[in-house]
Amino acid sequence: ISWGVDGFFGDGVLAMTNEYGYKKPGAYTQPPLRIRLPCILHSAIIFTLVFLFSTTSRAETIDTDDFENRVDAAIRSACHGYAIDMIPDVFDSLRDWLNAESQICKEVLNQENDADVRDILDRSTLSEDRLKYIYSRESWSDKSVSNSDEQIGIDCEMEFICLKIRRDLLKAKKPVDQASYDIVARHCADEPSAYFCIEKFFEGWPRPLPDARTTAAVEPRSVGRLYSLDSLLAGADEAIDASRAVAAKLQAEAQARAEALRMRQEAEAAKAKEIAAQAEKAKANQLAKQSAARNANNAASYTGSTPTLTVGQQIWTTRNLESNAFQDGSPIQQAQSREALEAANNAGQPAWAYYYDEALGSKYGYMYNYFAITSTKSLCPDGFRIPSNGDWQKLFETLGPETAALQMKSAQGWETGMGAPTGGSNSSGFNALPGGDRGGGGGFNGYRQFAHFWSGTLHDNQVDVWKIVLPWWGDEAILSRASKKSMNHVRCVK
Repeated sequence: ISWGVDGFFGDGVLAMTNEYGYKKPGAYTQPPLRIRLPCILHSAIIFTLVFLFSTTSRAETIDTDDFENRVDAAIRSACHGYAIDMIPDVFDSLRDWLNAESQICKEVLNQENDADVRDILDRSTLSEDRLKYIYSRESWSDKSVSNSDEQIGIDCEMEFICLKIRRDLLKAKKPVDQASYDIVARHCADEPSAYFCIEKFFEGWPRPLPDARTTAAVEPRSVGRLYSLDSLLAGADEAIDASRAVAAKLQAEAQARAEALRMRQEAEAAKAKEIAAQAEKAKANQLAKQSAARNANNAASYTGSTPTLTVGQQIWTTRNLESNAFQDGSPIQQAQSREALEAANNAGQPAWAYYYDEALGSKYGYMYNYFAITSTKSLCPDGFRIPSNGDWQKLFETLGPETAALQMKSAQGWETGMGAPTGGSNSSGFNALPGGDRGGGGGFNGYRQFAHFWSGTLHDNQVDVWKIVLPWWGDEAILSRASKKSMNHVRCVK
């Protein structure tokens, strides 16, 4: 081409040079016609060949259906993947050569029986990455697939579902051809809602089609030991139909087994729940009976043998209340678990619990929720009541506000925040033990560091309640706000 151009214009490579091969400035000459004419003819021939070759290449485009058929064949081909079937027809000889020279196909040709052939094809199944590439937008655009809005209308024959899905995917720059849509439509034909099935499938487009071919179960139909690619693919449709039927049957069986398992598990869970409820009810009844007898003694002991503290005009009990029934014998339910406490609070029912468990909490008496201390039934022994803010303030003033906590706390059983032993003087005889409290969420807090006692006075916000806190680190008692869902210990006063 360069020679032709130079020959036409008369300079360039044919210019005169000096003895060292360098062009001499100003020394260019016009070659004679006998030199220029062959170069011009040569250039014309080359230009013509290039033009014809490029025109032939551009003319080799693949329409939607043809491309889909080739993709289909590529998926079914286990010998050489998608590459050979994507080669345009203009390169038939190259495709035939690759068919003959493919290493996997050679291995297939050398097998003596069909079982060995299927084993080879089984191991050569297309990978998921290759399937994704075949159905990617880039591979479609490379093959000049027509996806215009007008063409979609023609392909879909104005069917609403087809038009909507294909046009939506085209707008999203994820085009789908008519052949692929038809495959999905056939796949969803037996579903209760075919439209929903089709729409759900294309939400994840591009993706492998539901009936992507596999040759693992195809019976070769060639005679003898020579298996061509066409013979290996001859029974693909029959194999697909058979595999679909088997898959459908297996899926139905799996669904039936899963449903049976679910129903059995639900029945077992319901039975276990019923047994647990019966056991909880029996335990509550037993505890109520035990408490009724103990409370009869408690009511007398608080004013009799059980020590009491007289401070000014007040008489205080000197141990935390532990009664699982009101004075009239009505039982109070135990709410040891988080779930039980939440249920009692939500229902507005009185409840009691040990701090953590009976082994640990029995030495500190019972903790009660808000609905127990505010019940119209009497929780304290006859003549005693739940102390109000005024009752507590009067006690602190009598003992001296600055040292009330020190005088009320027991001398032993307390620890600092670092775990070191500490305690009060118990000079008042109140004998407050560090039994902690229980938060509204059911968690236990402050064991061996704080003593918490209910006050019957409602907080100013009309939502919370007041309580008294004796901390390990201070000598003064603290008036604190408490949630109605929490639990604290109880002292009685009269």
